[in-house]
Order: sequence, then C-alpha cells, then structure tokens
Amino acid sequence: MTKLSLERIAAKLHWLRSLGDPEADRQLAMPRYREALCFLQFASHQPGGLENFLDDFRNACPERCQHLPRKEVWNRSHLVVDMSSECKNEPPPPREAKPIKEFIHLDDLVQWVEIWCHEQNADYIGDCCFERFGRRFPGFLDHLCRFMDKHAHAELAQTADTSLRRKVLFELSFAGKSDPPVAMVFVADTRHGKTVAVETYCRAWPGQARLVTVPESNHERDFYAAYADAFGMGYTPATPTAQLKDRVQFTLRNAGLFLIHDEAHFLVPTHYHKGTPPQRLNWVRAQIIDRHLPCAFFCTPQSQDETLSRYVARTHHNMEQWLGRMPSPLLISDKPTYEDLMAVARHLFGDFPQVVLDELCDAATEKKHGDHARVNGESGFKIIEFAGARIKFLAKERGCKVTLDLAREGLDFAGAGIKAPADSEALRSSRAESASALVSPGRRGGIANGPPKGAPPAREMIPAGIGA
Repeated sequence: MTKLSLERIAAKLHWLRSLGDPEADRQLAMPRYREALCFLQFASHQPGGLENFLDDFRNACPERCQHLPRKEVWNRSHLVVDMSSECKNEPPPPREAKPIKEFIHLDDLVQWVEIWCHEQNADYIGDCCFERFGRRFPGFLDHLCRFMDKHAHAELAQTADTSLRRKVLFELSFAGKSDPPVAMVFVADTRHGKTVAVETYCRAWPGQARLVTVPESNHERDFYAAYADAFGMGYTPATPTAQLKDRVQFTLRNAGLFLIHDEAHFLVPTHYHKGTPPQRLNWVRAQIIDRHLPCAFFCTPQSQDETLSRYVARTHHNMEQWLGRMPSPLLISDKPTYEDLMAVARHLFGDFPQVVLDELCDAATEKKHGDHARVNGESGFKIIEFAGARIKFLAKERGCKVTLDLAREGLDFAGAGIKAPADSEALRSSRAESASALVSPGRRGGIANGPPKGAPPAREMIPAGIGA
C-alpha cells in the first residue's frame, strides 16, 4: 500500500521555486497543480492507499484512465534525460525511443503518480522544463480536477445543509482564497454544528485545507504533533521535538495549505506566571500569519474572552502584536432554526416516519425536560441525535416499527421527555419521610434498640409506599 508524503511534496514545490526556470514558474502558476498534489497525498492515506484511489479514479474516468496512455498520443519519439548534460544545464541530444504500449497497468500508474508527486527531476526540451509525468499522461490533471470537484460535492452531501454550515463554509472560503490572505477568528457557540461544518470543509477540499485541533496541554511537542497529524506526517515517541518542529515548519511553508485551527483558545497558555510569553501565539504569528499563509481560528465565546483576559490580567502582555494582524473576531451565533433541525433529522434518520421527525424537532425546539429526564444542557441537534439513536435501538430490539410511543421514549432518554404525573413530587416526599423515620435511631422502638416486645415482624412495620 503506497502512501504519499506531504513533506516530499513540499520539498518538490520548494525545488521548483528554486529553479528560476520560466516553465517551472508556469507550472507552479497552474491554478490547481499544488492542490492536486496535496489531494493525492490525502487520498493515499485513506484505506487502501494510493492503489485503491487510482482504481476508483480510473473507474470514474473511463474515457481517459482505462487506456492510459493512448496509442495515438504515444506512438512517437521521446527524449531521455542525460544526467551529465543536465548537470551542465545543456539540453541532451535527442534519442530514438521505442513506441510505448497502448495499455497501462494499475501498478505502473501508481509508480508514475508517486514519481509525479515526489521526484525532483525533469526532462529538458530546449530552454523549457517539463515533467515527464505531464508528457506521458496528458490531460491527467484536468481529469483529476474534475474528480476533486465530484469528491467535494459527495462530502458536502454527507452532512445536513444548515444555515450555520452555509455561513461557516462561506467565511472559510473567503479566508482561504482572499488575496492577500486575511487571518480570520471565528467565535461560535457550542453544540450548534461549528466543528461539523469545519470538518466537512476540510474533507471536501483536502488539497486546499487541513484541520489542526490545538491540544489543551502546555507541552511544546503536543503542539507540533497536532500539525504533523494534520499533514499525515509519520513520527514516533523517539522523534526529537526539535526535529519534529523543523519538519512541520518546512512543510507548512512550502505546501501552502489553508490551516484551520479548532479549539484555538488553547493557543493561549493554560499554566503561566507573570513572565510567561505566549509561545504558541508567537509561533503561529511568525510561521503562519507573517508568512501570509491562509489561516482561520475557531473558539467559543466564553473560552476566547475568559482565557485571553485572564492571561493579559496576570502577565500584562501586549497582545497588539497578535490582535493587530487580523480583523475583529466574527461572531457566528446563529441558533438552529426549525428547518435546520429538520434537515439534521432527515439526514440522520431519513427512514423514520414524518410524524416522528416532527415530534423530534418539536421537542428539540422546546427543549422540554421531564420529571425523570436527564437535564444535559445539549442543543437541539444533540437531542435529535440521542433520541433518534435510542428510537432506532428500541425498534430493532422489539422488532417493531418506529412509532410515536417509541419517539416519546427516546425523547425522555435524551432529556426532552414527557413530564411525570403531577403527584410524583408528593409521592417522592412521602417516601423520603418514611425512609428517614425508619432509619433514624431512637430510645424505644427504633432500629438501634430493636422492635418492641410483641410487635409484628419488621417487614409489616414498613410504611406503605416504601417498597412500591
């Protein structure tokens, strides 16, 4: 199973920039060349590796990929690189080449794609620099771009289309494509679908953006490891922190990916004294923002305000170097509408009857907490998710259809259930008083001194209702 390395792709992009060749510059300026390389790296880290992806890609593009390369394209001569003349920056003399076979095996295609993404070499034709892959597989990049667009649409269809998701996707599109890049800070309430929307964006366009979940610890290594995980970089506990840091910095500088930071309030130190500098903030500012790399930061209102305020109050650190490099935080506080709740309910439980979906959305909107319900404080989305999962489980266990009765049981489990009878409070108080009288010690007739002489058995002395 072949896995591509984002580090080697970054090294190749760095090498192309350092050539100073007009044709290399033209190739780097191609709209989606870098995105295609990073997309292939992401795809190669999915189950089945690069082989599984290219097999799916060939099946999706039969007009081109089932018969690569075409006979009419390749029944001609090709140049072969002469390393000695290449070192002298001289074009090699043309050599007679044999016609290339019409069909290509999947293993050959995997090797060529790996060369295209990793190798730092080129064939010289006159004064122009051409990659061998681009000449051997003309049109491959165009077909791959169309495949990436289909992949994005398929990933977007995996989550419900809510108003908050649309707003997050729009703002992330601006932050990732603005020229010059604008570092954006988004403040969003919890349990409204913020993280789901961000994850959807990164899965839909992995060649453009990667999600970095900032760890809560103060450890420097954990921080760099979060970027390494987002890049698919391999490392072990024995990898020195300094080496991991250098690899991460080189990759993010040259790959040029849009870095989206979730839990960004953890960039502020969590354990500090008066002289503690904001190490993570300084690193992000120097390595990402000052290098004009696209980036975005997501946090909750309480975390963003309280964490930063406490740190500034204790250290008196001037945060203008950080806050002055980005616009004011954008508040995304759209609470889910009924249409959003229904969209989530249909996406998760599309096989439920409409009357059950209506019951779930009504309860999620009102957030009713019954007498025996778990007051969990979750949003309407979570109420639908928890209740729907319970309903599906009950229907399967009982071998019955999904009904309103099951829906009410599921809502009661999720913390939005039906209230208990009105006399439940009085009944509970009566039981508590009886139990208190039963266990309290006394001089006569109490449990500590035993029952009085001639009294009936203890089980007959239990007040009515205790054992009910």
